[in-house]
Amino acid sequence: MLKKIEQVYDYNHKMAVKDKLFTPLAGVRLNDGLYKNVFENNIKFLDLLNMGSMMYWFDIKTGTPTDAEPYKGHFEDNLKGSTLSMFLMGAANTLRWIDDENLRNKISILMERLRTAAEDDGFLMPIDQKRFAYIEYPHYVRIWLTYALTAVGLSCDEDAYEILKKWQDWFNSCVDLPIIKYLVLAFQGVVASTHVYSTPIGTMRDIEVTIEAYEEPWRLAQFMRREKNAVHVRNQPGIEPHAHGTETEAFEGYLDLYRATGRNYYLDAVMGAYELYKRDWQHAGGGIVMCEGMKTENYPGCRWIATKNKYNELCCTSFWMHMCQRLHRLFPEKEEYMAEVEKSLFNIAFANQEGGEGIRYFAFMEEKKQKPGLVHCCCGVGTRIFGSLPEYIYSVSQDTLCVNLYTPSEIDWNGITLVSEADVPYSSDVKLTIKMPEASSAKSFKLMLRIPSWAVAEKQAEAGTAEIKSGAAQSDTGAAQPDTGAAHSEAAVGMVKIYVNGKMAASGVPGSYVTVERSWQDGDCITYRLGMDFRLTKYSGADEIPGLSRYAIEYGPVLYALAGPDYKSARIPGWSIEDFRGRLVPTNEPLVYDIKEKNGYRLVPYMDIGCEEEFTCYPVFNV
Repeated sequence: MLKKIEQVYDYNHKMAVKDKLFTPLAGVRLNDGLYKNVFENNIKFLDLLNMGSMMYWFDIKTGTPTDAEPYKGHFEDNLKGSTLSMFLMGAANTLRWIDDENLRNKISILMERLRTAAEDDGFLMPIDQKRFAYIEYPHYVRIWLTYALTAVGLSCDEDAYEILKKWQDWFNSCVDLPIIKYLVLAFQGVVASTHVYSTPIGTMRDIEVTIEAYEEPWRLAQFMRREKNAVHVRNQPGIEPHAHGTETEAFEGYLDLYRATGRNYYLDAVMGAYELYKRDWQHAGGGIVMCEGMKTENYPGCRWIATKNKYNELCCTSFWMHMCQRLHRLFPEKEEYMAEVEKSLFNIAFANQEGGEGIRYFAFMEEKKQKPGLVHCCCGVGTRIFGSLPEYIYSVSQDTLCVNLYTPSEIDWNGITLVSEADVPYSSDVKLTIKMPEASSAKSFKLMLRIPSWAVAEKQAEAGTAEIKSGAAQSDTGAAQPDTGAAHSEAAVGMVKIYVNGKMAASGVPGSYVTVERSWQDGDCITYRLGMDFRLTKYSGADEIPGLSRYAIEYGPVLYALAGPDYKSARIPGWSIEDFRGRLVPTNEPLVYDIKEKNGYRLVPYMDIGCEEEFTCYPVFNV
């Protein structure tokens, strides 16, 4: 039976700076559509993980007989027990939204192993305590255990909070605290204890220890100054922990410290990081370029495309998304933060899920997609994202219901149900219906509606549809003239009109939230149209082709790829900015086009590209 979960834990009483909205912890249902498919694929993926292998190192620690073989590779050889946390993050978050007896039973077995392995002082890892101050144990591995126990405690087993409390108390008095910030990728540890602080068991000691053990004032100052090289050059004394895009996880933690303490320098540093990543380290479609394993040196604006240089790691996108989600809760009037979450989901997270079979580490933008894996760090953040997927769609407060993303879904909130029949990117039409248990009742509240920055005005979308039907490509949502990078303006795109029961109630410009406040009744219907448009973004970076102009193609929140037998040939489709739409031939597959005079090549949403297809996300345009 699905556990009764309070939709919101109001942590604002602990915070010096209050969140204006909260992420729902429960009460959201996915209906048939893309998000539900991704959510269910994650359950299939979790079922592939071997219980004995996940428990192996805990069994070894407790002397429990086992015939299992441990998972191999860095993830379990050096970071023992991580796969068990990975499973719990995905499975327990899933149980926040649906009941699944198989997942529930497996969680019960794994939690019993954790209880058995826990030491009297609260230490929880399947290693000797003397090895705690080793590479990523104090931070990344501890974070996963923290996320896992929080999700279990919330969704199905409140005793997990007791285990977490003892584990956190052990860490807060750990003898290794003075050294841990100098270990490999230690900056990721900032978020672990601040995450605990935002739960019912958190205390101010969690914040104090984070500051003592992890804060790097010199690093924060780099971002406060918006230094051009801040992202990829860490000037810490001694042997340098290498710079990495996963440092965005630290900025999740620094935002938490800002909320807990009110110290403005934390927020200033986070906004500096946000601006620098957006300007110099992000691909069209949202991927984070700064990553580990580069064959050559990183530099601002490198924007690697060739797969010899690793980029668009799912871990980096995960932390970017959660940082932006925190910014949304603080500043919900700014549409850009949920826009970042949306494109990260479509073009990195969804694109890196290979059905229920595996999860990719990198989202390469040319040649071929990477083969998926079963046990690595990006699988872990993937299971957490996919298991938590319903929480991104809406946000709430006592008097406000906010619609952020557009997929078939519904939310129960404050005695009403809001049903969304929106299905972006497959349809531009949005229909939201209010349902109340008593038809005669009425309830006053604010309904905040995101008008995405990619939306175009109805009249412009209709003009695009007419052009498409006259010989260019066609989709169920229409299309319009390409945007070569200029920002939307009210004059260019007009206003999106919001109707309640057929009567215009409000309007808003793309890139904003519109608030409709009224006394709502059972059956009230809110409708509007988010027209979608092909738009082009010119590529600049290390993999420019001399004398040629490469562009990314996006439609609404979705990044496209040009796929065919040979990615090098796909780079040169022979079209121009003026006529590329006329070269597209609609197919029976949603949002997929054949290309005139380019047999065997198709324009496909990047998230739908298969492992064996060759493609490029940056074809050449004649200008």
